[in-house]
Amino acid sequence: MQLKPLIAALLIGTAAIAGCQQEHKPAAAQPATTTRSEAATSASSDASVRLNLPALPIIRNAVFSLVPAFDGKRDPQIMAQICGLARGELTQGQVNAFLGQRSIDPAKLPSTGHPLSLLVNGDKAAQTSACAAYLATSVMLAPDASEYMKSVTVTDKAPADNAKAKVKPATKPESRTVQQLDTAALSQVLPVKLAVARANADIFALIASQLQSRPGLTLGEYRKQAMQLFARLAPVYLERVKAQVPKGVRFDMVRLDGGAMVFRGSDGSFFEFDGNNLRLTQSDVMWFGEGKLMGQDYALNVAYFDPEVGKLLAP
Repeated sequence: MQLKPLIAALLIGTAAIAGCQQEHKPAAAQPATTTRSEAATSASSDASVRLNLPALPIIRNAVFSLVPAFDGKRDPQIMAQICGLARGELTQGQVNAFLGQRSIDPAKLPSTGHPLSLLVNGDKAAQTSACAAYLATSVMLAPDASEYMKSVTVTDKAPADNAKAKVKPATKPESRTVQQLDTAALSQVLPVKLAVARANADIFALIASQLQSRPGLTLGEYRKQAMQLFARLAPVYLERVKAQVPKGVRFDMVRLDGGAMVFRGSDGSFFEFDGNNLRLTQSDVMWFGEGKLMGQDYALNVAYFDPEVGKLLAP
């Protein structure tokens, strides 16, 4: 089995998009910039009741919202095209041919407002953001175990001869097909999974530290700013994935079933997706998961309740 086109391609040529964010304006779907002074004014102009909430789930949900949906679901083949355009590895003609294979006329697709607009509008910044968000969220979804299995034909042993009775077995050995782990495929996939999880920790922690400097925003405002920051950092994120791919590390698969993927590396890493949440530990330090990023708790001072609630708390 070979790697999916998107994952394989993401490890090649990511430097080609490192500067594209400055050359193209952000996609129309991305939220408008909120300056720190505006945030401070908003925070000081109300008496909302604040609570400290972990930044990780807020950032995670923000990044998920940046992933394009096609007919309500993720489409690896379309995302491979978007990533190829973002890196300049695919021409518009090649993408148009891909659309033609799906009976889609690229000339009829609008530049904005359509799920496939990113395939025709030439907005490299938006393409890069979508590509990075797709990759970042790929390790926070249940894997398809069948992608890492292969069919193997085995032959059952024939019954032993009865030497005393000199009776030969009545049946011949039978062959059957069974599913086994494709170790060759896993040796390529697991380093990428680990690199993506580590890059998530790096960039999410950077975003969390920035959000901490803007106290008193609402959950919605923090989410919008997390979306904007990740979109800006998308080229950096893809570079981090490339830099975090481990070399010379041995991996042992612990579990791959029921939507779960668990494996450990000889470098002290332990990747665990239990079907719902991702946890990455490095040398027994929680690097990503359970509200922590790179071993630290990042709490945001969120304007959580309306001012009227504060009046009820007054002595």
